[in-house]
Amino acid sequence: MKDSPRHFPFARIYVTGVSASGKSHLASRISHALRLPYVELDALYWKTNWIGTSNLEMSDNLRPELSKDKWVIDGRQDLSHDGLIVPHAQIVIWVDLPLHLITYQLLKRTLERASKRRSLWAGNVENPWLAIINWIRFTFFPYYRLRQKYIAQYRDSPDLKLALVRLRNRKEIRAFVSRL
Repeated sequence: MKDSPRHFPFARIYVTGVSASGKSHLASRISHALRLPYVELDALYWKTNWIGTSNLEMSDNLRPELSKDKWVIDGRQDLSHDGLIVPHAQIVIWVDLPLHLITYQLLKRTLERASKRRSLWAGNVENPWLAIINWIRFTFFPYYRLRQKYIAQYRDSPDLKLALVRLRNRKEIRAFVSRL
């Protein structure tokens, strides 16, 4: 473990990308390397029995975290709470991996979770078939449309006044983490 993190000028970091892109893993590594509190949006969103919070409740859960001086938050940017996070963030780290790699990561993650029956948020255990079906519905089919939306939101927006790092493959992710 490093004695102290190198200088990284950002203390409010939003790690985002589509489902199974590796954003939680990356956010956890950033949080550890920089010694910043880590907030996983799924942990704020999911209740027991896979019941999601309402938009209002999610906003109420998220606001106290956003009011802090330092954090690493991860989550999908196409959800309603994205409008709350970006104005507070100093940098967006967009995990923009190719669809074939995301597909591989999802299958690997789902098989691992199913074989270990690992408890996730609020004690929920993932149903592997439902995970794959939801991924097809919410990531595979809209993948290219979502990427265009993210490009417009993060790269092409003249109003966006924060730093953006777009990581497109594992090599770029490893290089980014090694510089922290």
